[in-house]
Amino acid sequence: MPEFLIANPFKLNGEIKRRGLITLTAQEAEPLVISGSLVPLVDGIELDDNDQLFTMDELTGDLTPVTASELQGLVVDSVAAGKRVFIVADGRSVERLGKSFTERQFILLAPDEAAPLLESGDLTTFEQLAEILQQEELAEEARLAEEQRKSEEARLAEEQRKAEEARLAEEQRQAEAARLAAEQKDNKKKAKGDAAQS
Repeated sequence: MPEFLIANPFKLNGEIKRRGLITLTAQEAEPLVISGSLVPLVDGIELDDNDQLFTMDELTGDLTPVTASELQGLVVDSVAAGKRVFIVADGRSVERLGKSFTERQFILLAPDEAAPLLESGDLTTFEQLAEILQQEELAEEARLAEEQRKSEEARLAEEQRKAEEARLAEEQRQAEAARLAAEQKDNKKKAKGDAAQS
């Protein structure tokens, strides 16, 4: 199945997908690609002509269905023409040929055109994006682990509080029982004393 980069958050099977890479069938991906939520990836994956893929027209920005062979041909042609795929950096936008590209959208540029945009931080490369995604994934794992640790600490603290409450309640019950027993004993002594006097 083809792999896609999440360009804009979307909901899938009741779960919100915000960032990173996702593998979907052509049928699942098609409306999300058309809406701009997903961008198809070509590098590093095997494709065949049964996969439904799309390419963006550089002039109009329109998405056009292509076969894997056609898309691979376009990639080869782009490389032959000295162009590379770059990604718009987070929080940035790039104007190109009258079209605005926003964060995590792909843009095809010659290296000399991309150089000032890379230097200013408006564009990033696949390698940099992969590193960012990995850091985000690690940060998310760390955040979830911290949340789980805090939740476990809170659960243990609650258990300790309940155990302490139970201990205090038991102490209070025993003290009350001892007081009542002493009171009964005193009452019996007093009753015996009163009986002896009369």
